[in-house]
Amino acid sequence: MIPSRNKKVQESYTIQCHIVFVFCISFIFSSVLNAKDEIGFDDFPISPINAELKIGNYFAEKDYLIQDLYFFDKVNFSNRLDRPGEHKYMEMIWISPRLLSRWLGYIQRKENLSDLELKHRWNMLSEYCESKLLFVVQNVSFPYKAKMSFDINRPADSLLNKKLTYSLLYNKETLRPVVKDLEAWKFRKEERMSDFQWWLYQPFSLAISPKNMSEKKQPMFQLGDKYVWWSLLEFDVKGSKNRKKYIKMEIDGFGTKRKLYFYSNPKKYLGLKVPSFLQPFQKENCKK
Repeated sequence: MIPSRNKKVQESYTIQCHIVFVFCISFIFSSVLNAKDEIGFDDFPISPINAELKIGNYFAEKDYLIQDLYFFDKVNFSNRLDRPGEHKYMEMIWISPRLLSRWLGYIQRKENLSDLELKHRWNMLSEYCESKLLFVVQNVSFPYKAKMSFDINRPADSLLNKKLTYSLLYNKETLRPVVKDLEAWKFRKEERMSDFQWWLYQPFSLAISPKNMSEKKQPMFQLGDKYVWWSLLEFDVKGSKNRKKYIKMEIDGFGTKRKLYFYSNPKKYLGLKVPSFLQPFQKENCKK
């Protein structure tokens, strides 16, 4: 038992070091290249953000995974106390101009895209993303196995996704999204969730899909006692101006509201004082 435990500790330490390195590299690039700091939530730039584009280039050169580019645009919104086993997998990704710039920078270097092709892809994104805030949300439900005598076993909630509602506090208004269901799977092992590639389900998928990740990986059989759902949230912010440093997303349906915070420029407003590199801003983003 002790060797296996030590192995897990070593693996955890390796992952932490990897994520710390990734974050520091992104910070250095954005600082050195003078990133455009004052990008509002309702601004979609006419061209990719240069500093973020260079980060994507660098990650492609070093053979990182494209999923390593999420940084602060991905937030976990469950916690270990009231949803044990699920807290690592309940997550939301903001499809922000910064993320899209890093994403295209990665593809540009991997596939040797010309400047003209890069501009064409960005124009495709601009046509759809202008005046919108887009989020991909992953919800899961696991069976609960009692660990105490007073606990009871509970099966996974197959209808959880239908019970959740979302609202965005934006410019002193409460906005409701158009929710588009992307996929729903039933599975046994958590590793299966990594097969889902959200970019292939977007209206602008041709602009952001790498050639080697352009086919949907769907399970042949829907077997298991766990459920996962993916949805696209679209908020229309046309005509609104929000110059605050963050926006707040609220998720209701768990019994208590989840509050998530997304920052227009996390490096500027939050600096390097991150409480946990494994789950960035877990404490701040899981406030009840």
